[in-house]
Formats: sequence, C-alpha cells, structure tokens
Amino acid sequence: MSLSVLLRERWRFVALRLLSDLPGYRLSLQLVHLGLCDFGVAITLDQAREVALWLDREGLATFDDGAVPALKLTAKGLRVAQGLEFAAGVARPEP
Repeated sequence: MSLSVLLRERWRFVALRLLSDLPGYRLSLQLVHLGLCDFGVAITLDQAREVALWLDREGLATFDDGAVPALKLTAKGLRVAQGLEFAAGVARPEP
C-alpha cells in the first residue's frame, strides 16, 4: 500500500473523529481543515474538501457545499469513528 493511500485513510479517520467529538456532529469545512492541521496532519484546504466529498460518497458524512461548506457525521460515520464498524478506505483506530 502506498504512502499516499495510507495518508488519505488517516485523514478520513481523523475527520470522522473530529466530528464525533462535537455536539451536533457538524463542522464547517474550514474548521475541519484547521482541526486536521492541529492533529499534525499536513493537508491543504482542497485536500480537506476531497476528504469531505469522499466521506459523503461513502455515506459516512454529509457534505453541504453551500455558502459555508460544512460536514456532518452520519450514524454510520459515528460507528466508524468509534471503532464499532469498519469502512474500506478509512484507517482503523489505534488500540
């Protein structure tokens, strides 16, 4: 598995964890980006948008690309963030 694939899987997991810790499970894309950076993830805003779109396509979150783009966790995304369910393309939580 390539490094770029491993990084993308980690970005997706960290984004899900960020959302899972918030009341309402919702965050603007800009804050998702900043949150990923705070976790030590080197990622651009465009890459954060790619993560959001991927999570939306996979049913792990919903992405609203309106005036203030935002990402909201789904029930399935919450289970993946908590390590209760696994999703291909998302890193697993550390034990």
